[in-house]
Amino acid sequence: MHDLIVIGGGPAGMVATVYAMRQRLNVLLVTETLGGKTEIRCEFPGIGETSVIRGRQLVDRFKNEIAYLRIAHRLERVSRVERRDSKQGHPSFTVRTAGGEELESRALIVASGCSFKPPQMPGAGRYLSKGIGYSALSYAHLFLDRTAVVIGSGRRAVRSALQLANSARQVYLLAPAAGAPPDGTPLTEALGDLENVTVLENCTIDGFNGDEYAREVVVGLPGGRQPQHVQADGFFVESEAEPCSEMVAGLVERDARGYILVDSRNLTSQAGIAAAGDVTTVGHEQVLVAVGEGAKAALSMLEHLLERR
Repeated sequence: MHDLIVIGGGPAGMVATVYAMRQRLNVLLVTETLGGKTEIRCEFPGIGETSVIRGRQLVDRFKNEIAYLRIAHRLERVSRVERRDSKQGHPSFTVRTAGGEELESRALIVASGCSFKPPQMPGAGRYLSKGIGYSALSYAHLFLDRTAVVIGSGRRAVRSALQLANSARQVYLLAPAAGAPPDGTPLTEALGDLENVTVLENCTIDGFNGDEYAREVVVGLPGGRQPQHVQADGFFVESEAEPCSEMVAGLVERDARGYILVDSRNLTSQAGIAAAGDVTTVGHEQVLVAVGEGAKAALSMLEHLLERR
């Protein structure tokens, strides 16, 4: 039986695994891929590699340490986690993988992240990561005196438009017909006060034009009006994320959207299970945040295991 199984190989999961290994725990990392969303490499015209501190550079260091320390890991998807009670009253856990394996552990860290639905927009596939990207927060400070487009509805899209508006000359928020920015919230009210933000509601995304990079989006407007061609230096698709937490549904408390509730030590409602990264209610979806949360989760589980012994 393992001391600790870490589910998820993004920044939070890899850092938690390395921290646990350094404490001489018998740890196993189970993940579909190593690196998480840092493997998505977005480029925008005029923004060079040296202009951005890339999250993947930090994550690559932990990848190398996992290889150097020969930390055991399996590249598989976890389908379900079950609790088992010992005669001493201490819970242990069975991690079932999609490949049919059953892995036993005294403690767990869930760092499985969240997923995004790929954009279903004409021409978007050609320019994904080439002018069309995700996570406006990571690039907002680089759009000084530039034009940016945010595509999406809901809180995430509104927040991204606000972040870009602090630097960009002009920001367009395109809210597709399937939804519109939520009315009456502080974020939406703040958006309405900005002169450099234009909101187009109930529109359709009819296509993208460009060269090596996306340079223009064709926006269909309601009421039979002529389509609008919006040129920009970068386009951000900000659809709502879906936390990958179903494998522990019923074991830990989650909020209405499925994010795992954690305390200041990254402990969940279930003794022996911690959670870290984008799958939790901590939010923010930033590499440095996930790194810190992963380290905290590992230290909390180390303390849990020491108390059991």
